Amino acid sequence: MGGGSGKGDRSGSIRENLSPVARAFGGIRNGYFGSPGSTSRVREISSDNPNQASVQFFKLASQGAKINPSRDGSVTVARFPDGSAVSLRPTSRFDGSPAIQIKPTKSSGVVKAQKIHFVEEKVQ
Repeated sequence: MGGGSGKGDRSGSIRENLSPVARAFGGIRNGYFGSPGSTSRVREISSDNPNQASVQFFKLASQGAKINPSRDGSVTVARFPDGSAVSLRPTSRFDGSPAIQIKPTKSSGVVKAQKIHFVEEKVQ
């Protein structure tokens, strides 16, 4: 279940990965994953293990993309041939939570540009 580092498993767009991501993370509504966050383009997904959930999301969303980790490890970017991209920040600058950023292209289907913060589930 890795992000496509080989040449034979590359897909053209994040669009091809939307169904598995939606199944694993509660669907996609109006082009967005998760629940509304602090702004219209920021979303939240609650998990008992936010780090593990963000890595799983990234692995599913980046299938078939070329994976490019930064030298300092602060971000890993998956780029698709159509120009769409998904990035994983283990620690966001905003609140320290792990975060995913999705940058789709017009050919990426229904998904919209968004940042998703993975937060600890609130115990009631």
